[in-house]
Amino acid sequence: MRRRLAVALTVLVAGFVIPAAPPAQAATIPSGFTDVLVGSVSSPTALAFTPDGRMLVGTKGGKLFVARNGTIAAAAALDISARVCTESERGLLGVAVDPAFAANGFVYLYYTAPNGVGACPLKQAAWPVNRVTRAVLGANDVIDPASEVVLFDGIPSVAGNHNAGDLGFGPDGMLYVSVGDSGCDYAAMANCGGSNDASRDTNVALGKILRISPVDGSAPSDNPFFGAQAPCRDDGFTTVGSHCPETWAWGFRNPFRFAFGTGHLYVNDVGQSSSEEVDDVVAGHDYGWNLREGKCVAGSTTNCPAPPANLTDPILAYGRADGCNSITGGAFAPASWPEAYRGDYLFADYICGKIFRIEGSTRVDFATALGANSAVHLEIGPDAALYYTTFAGGGQIRKIAPTAVPTGDGFLSDWAWVSAANGYGPVERDRSNGGLAAGDGGSIRLNGVVAAKGLGVHATSTVVYGLGGGVASFLADVGVDDECESDGSVVFQVFVDGVKRFDSGTMTGAGATKPVAVNVAGAKQLVLKVTDGGNGNACDHADWANARLA
Repeated sequence: MRRRLAVALTVLVAGFVIPAAPPAQAATIPSGFTDVLVGSVSSPTALAFTPDGRMLVGTKGGKLFVARNGTIAAAAALDISARVCTESERGLLGVAVDPAFAANGFVYLYYTAPNGVGACPLKQAAWPVNRVTRAVLGANDVIDPASEVVLFDGIPSVAGNHNAGDLGFGPDGMLYVSVGDSGCDYAAMANCGGSNDASRDTNVALGKILRISPVDGSAPSDNPFFGAQAPCRDDGFTTVGSHCPETWAWGFRNPFRFAFGTGHLYVNDVGQSSSEEVDDVVAGHDYGWNLREGKCVAGSTTNCPAPPANLTDPILAYGRADGCNSITGGAFAPASWPEAYRGDYLFADYICGKIFRIEGSTRVDFATALGANSAVHLEIGPDAALYYTTFAGGGQIRKIAPTAVPTGDGFLSDWAWVSAANGYGPVERDRSNGGLAAGDGGSIRLNGVVAAKGLGVHATSTVVYGLGGGVASFLADVGVDDECESDGSVVFQVFVDGVKRFDSGTMTGAGATKPVAVNVAGAKQLVLKVTDGGNGNACDHADWANARLA
């Protein structure tokens, strides 16, 4: 017989608590990457992408927004704020997109709902509940609330924290759900933090990774604890002494985010007082909370024997001496990234504002200086960039992407640069520099010869490209664009791995076009500079016509 028990929870600093937002700032990232702002929205908790390129952004307050072409819609696609609890770490915490979205339009939500009388108390017998629902997103970027179907309900949210809340589809097409331990024990609400053993109770969906059918929330028959026992999906409980049949793995404290890689499910479990951890999750395994924290006995940093045979240690655990003490989002770097990062597991820490990667068995900085209380969710987008939500600056979605590295023949205007600075207006691709706004120039034209490809700049200008080492030559024709007639005075320079390889001398609009042919074999960086030739930047519209690698 299943049971419903009312319970409550206390808020722990080690949990995901939202203080006042610090100022927004770009991350400090490795050379060859960019970090750019995608958009701003208050308290963004979760991200997902549809197959047609739309980005879904969930907010703690209960709104789901849709972004197209990098622009977040002003109106929410769905607003359930009137029926979402937001105390402490509660809220709309997770969103996922069905693999068959193109045919069915299904999206999935994880949020905290009020109790039966519409209240959101903390540590009271009638607690709110976390639930998983499915709804239909239309082509008009609107979700009809009437399309929402509850798949899993009744998960206790006792103290307001440790709700977990991630959703994701595995390669098997099943929906995976992360659930925290509710902060305080549902059966003894005075037992909070390390004294809360709710995740040890196999018959309740707390401190678990769940694996359910996206059709109706039922347990797949190949789940490790599938059997004749009653399901937990209706009220969060099954018969005492049994496992929830929906359980995939257990023994977690607050497994806030997870990610699938090739043959792996990595789960980020927020620690209590000593360690944050990354677990390589296997069906049926017990990851030890509240008996162990990280690779040690819970509550200790020195008593760290090998785990008992029935418990599984994390693949990575890190302490808190450096101020990093709340692990959040995770994602695997895609195969298109530079070789040094390809396939690495990336994960964030909310408190210290860093994104790390696992190199071997070691935590290595990847992006730093995101600001304290910042990164929440990581997700690889359809463009192979790493998107992340941050609470810094009032709430932002940002993305970190590798700069495209030319490795063969091609025009530079078709490649992404590492950085570009320009005297007036932006650096233009395949057109001259008009000097004011993007696209205000004309065709690239040098002494009557039109070039379909190239870069249009204005002194003083510096454009930096990374090179993959697999090209031999940089070629171009340079001069002052015909739109300046006889005016303009510039100097073109080419630097290869920091060494100047070409200097045009002073060129004017009345002078002849000059060819550029520079050896770049084995080089890693190409820098194109244009400086003022001495006439005070009057119409210094300079063209790198047909700039290309060969």
